[in-house]
This record gives sequence, C-alpha cells and structure tokens, in this order.
Amino acid sequence: MNASAPRPQSGLLNQPVKMPGRRTLWLAMAGVALVAAGFGAWRYLTHSPPVWMVRWQLDRYIKKHAGTGDFKVDFPFPSKAEMAKAPPRRDPSAAPAKGSRTGKDFEALRDDYFTLKTDALALERKLARNADARPELLAKEASLEPIVDDLWELQKSLQAEAEVSGITAANALGAARSKFTEELREQFGKAGSYQEMYRLIGRELWVARQLLASANPDHRRAGITLAFDASRHAVRDAQNGWVAARICEGIVLPHRDLADDPNRRSPFNPENFLNQCVDIFRDNQEFNNVVSTYKSYLEVAGTPQRADWTRQRLSMAYEQAGNPREALHYLREIRDTNEYRRDLRRVPRLEQQLKNY
Repeated sequence: MNASAPRPQSGLLNQPVKMPGRRTLWLAMAGVALVAAGFGAWRYLTHSPPVWMVRWQLDRYIKKHAGTGDFKVDFPFPSKAEMAKAPPRRDPSAAPAKGSRTGKDFEALRDDYFTLKTDALALERKLARNADARPELLAKEASLEPIVDDLWELQKSLQAEAEVSGITAANALGAARSKFTEELREQFGKAGSYQEMYRLIGRELWVARQLLASANPDHRRAGITLAFDASRHAVRDAQNGWVAARICEGIVLPHRDLADDPNRRSPFNPENFLNQCVDIFRDNQEFNNVVSTYKSYLEVAGTPQRADWTRQRLSMAYEQAGNPREALHYLREIRDTNEYRRDLRRVPRLEQQLKNY
C-alpha cells in the first residue's frame, strides 16, 4: 500500500449520529413560535391595523413629505369650558316627536309632503288643459294642509331644542370653519409644490383633531367635516389616494357615532357618511376596507331597513371583487324582497357563476 495515500475515514462514518438535546429542541421550537407570532403580528398590522397604527402611519407620512411636524395654526376654537361640556341632547332611543294633527314624525311628514306636492303640481299643469282635474287638485291640497301645519309645528320645536343645545355657538364655529376652508382653498390653488400641499393637509388635520377632542358633538362634526375636506385635498391636489384612505380609516370612521342625521341629503346621514369613505377606499382599490366598513355598520344598523341597505351594498362589493359566494350570501339575507327585487334578479347569474368556479 502506498504510504502517501490517505487513509479511509471509516471511524467517522461509523460513528452514531447525536440527536440534539431536549434544551436545544425547546429553544428551536421557541424560535419557530416567535417567528410565527411575528409574522402573524405583521399581517395583523398591515392588513387590519388598529386605529393608533393607522394614525401613526398617516402622521409619519405627512411629516416626511411636508418637511415639518409643526402644523399649528391660529384658529378661533371654542373655549375650553365649551369643549369640556357636552350640551343636553335628545335621547336618540326616545320616540321621535310627532305632529299633533297627523300623528306622524318629521321624516314621514316630509316624505308625504313631497309626494302630495309633486302630484298637486302635476294636476295644476293638467288643469290648464282639462278643468275636470280641479276636484282632484282640491283634494290633494286639502290633504297637504295638516301635513304643512305639523311640519311647521315640529320645525319650531326643533328650533327651540337647538337653542337649548347650544346650536347658536355652533353656528359661530361653523362660520370660523368656513372661513378657514376658504383660505385653504386659495392656498391650495397657489401651492407650488407637493410639500406645500402636505403642509396644508397637515394644518387641516391638526384643527380637525383639536375639534374631535371636544365633548360637544357639534364641535366634533366640524372636525369631521374638515377631515373629509383634507381627504378630498389629498386626492384632488396631492393626488394621493392612500393618504385620503388613511384619513377615513384613522380619523373619520372612528367617529361614525356622529352620523345620526335622518335627513337623507345630510353628509351625517349614516349611509352618506359611510359612502364618502367607501368611495375613497374603492378608488384606492382597498376592497378589504370597503367590506369591513359595511360589515361594521351591519352590526349596528339598528333598523331592518338599514340592515337590508347594508346587505345590498355588501353583495355589490363582493360581486365587483369577483366573489359570487359572498355576494349570494348577503343577497339571500335581505329581508324586504319587494324593496330590493331588482337586486335579487342577480341571484340566478351569481348561482351560475358559482357553478362555473
């Protein structure tokens, strides 16, 4: 045998493999658990972040792009005493006030008025061509009389209640907010850079947050209005849908309890309030936020009508996202099938799509 040839390492090959000790295994398992927990936390914070996280992301972004974190402005806020005390408000769970002649609440009276008034106007036009329409017109006008009386009665009552609730002071705040908004509009028009625009958005949000810290819901509504304005400036001027969506998610929606106006044209009507944010989420292709916004409203809808409205919106959102299973689920949950019969016509098509999945 050649003395220079390497000897085979048979001794190493035949040695038994040593298994790691129990302590080493426990450490490895703990490491895996920590990695899994970290991944889960990361997914939670990036897919369903808490409000504080959304606000932190928004503040950090605006500060970076504005080049400053100081957004304080000279704004005529209500006094500390006014902001510390919530005025007495009518119990929302109490039965709505009703007219003495018809026994109907304000919303029902308003709907009846518009229906009868529209019919009366049509009859007036018809009367110019056909005198036979006069008796029917007189009957419509007679039906309108108690409705108009009750509307005036309830309006006076609401006005007196508003004075007690401090609406007069709120009007002064409204004037200050309008002036501030007009000044911002001019400044956005003159802004020569995105940095300037982010500074203006930062100031707008700073005022909004001071008002949202008030105990007075009218002050908070003024703050929400400014926050909505800031989201629109983010989209239209800064061309940043992400910032607009974060304003809705972190500042506006946590105050959805302020959306209690039964007036269907009011921005603080519950449905209108949500739709303003949903439109921003949808334009920014944030389907998860569209769905979560409607789902959270469904949990507190309060009335069957609002619950059905939310189910209809959820079904449309899921269908647009290509999820016929969930779209069908919410369509089938609708209780008032007459009101949503047009939407229910989508059921066969969705069933067919589900079969083709």
